[in-house]
Amino acid sequence: MSKNISEGLRVDYNLRSTFFYRKLHELGFRQMLAQVDDLYSISDSYKWDIRSDWSVSDTAWEFIAKANLNPLRVFAHPHVLLERPRLIAYYRSIAAISQKGVGALLFPVAAYEQGSNRRPLAEDNARTLASLLNQHISLIIDSATSFSAEDLAALLYASAGAQIQGGWNNAIGAEAEAVIRRLIVSSLIDAGLVVAFVDRRGATLPFNNSLDVASVLAYVYSVRLSNGAAVLFSSEPDVSLLDKDGNLVGAVEIKGGKDTAGALERYGAAKKSFDEAIRRNPNVMPVFIASCITAEVESRMASDPAFHFRYDLAQITTDDTARAEFLTLISSILGVQP
Repeated sequence: MSKNISEGLRVDYNLRSTFFYRKLHELGFRQMLAQVDDLYSISDSYKWDIRSDWSVSDTAWEFIAKANLNPLRVFAHPHVLLERPRLIAYYRSIAAISQKGVGALLFPVAAYEQGSNRRPLAEDNARTLASLLNQHISLIIDSATSFSAEDLAALLYASAGAQIQGGWNNAIGAEAEAVIRRLIVSSLIDAGLVVAFVDRRGATLPFNNSLDVASVLAYVYSVRLSNGAAVLFSSEPDVSLLDKDGNLVGAVEIKGGKDTAGALERYGAAKKSFDEAIRRNPNVMPVFIASCITAEVESRMASDPAFHFRYDLAQITTDDTARAEFLTLISSILGVQP
């Protein structure tokens, strides 16, 4: 592994560490146990007479009683879900079911967990959801040789890690796009070619040297150049390069994901985008940037003319020569001198 790639990985994992720590707080996982503990003072008001209707197995119930665990700490009571929908995340984590899984089996719960859903959880939905979660929780307990409060915490943080990892996978892509955008715009600014930015509402912001470009790029849709060309930031492709007549002359796809299992899927998504760009203009120049290119993907790209220009994201961000080569290509497609 080259020094530059190693450095890129080191930076990537440093960001991942801080991302995980920040998300653990933002998603409220550290506070969930305390919120459940707060229920203990009124635990007698929650009745479990019809717990079998909520898929709490008798064996699991007896197990947690012997372990001296409060049932509210383990099982989802429909009334708790109705009154404190954010705790759906807690019981879902104990059940080891992802948000995506609950959405596929029942209905989306992310908005309830985040406290952003304007409508309260319906009573029948609360019962159905409690039943799903308790079914999984009961199975976990029934299949265990022992179960304790420590096991609950372990399940909670294991689920937290899985959820945050999913968020990190998405964040990698977003951050990769942001980095490439900043590099392209910075090089065009340094060349004195940027005349204005256009935001997503269509408002024009003339460029001047006092402008905080880093902040502006968070909501910019288009960058206008002095030769009449433009750079558009959207999706499919992530970056569109237009000539002075508005024709699509360059399409840049950025795939920042590092998991090898998803490499082929990311290649497929980029190919779909490039095929559409080529349909619009057979002479368009596609440019592919990725963090993870497996042998299978490399083999497919080698025989696919749409992937003639392909770059390693880590090299672009850490190697001056690779970065200069990429930015020279972008300038050439736009018809400007780098």
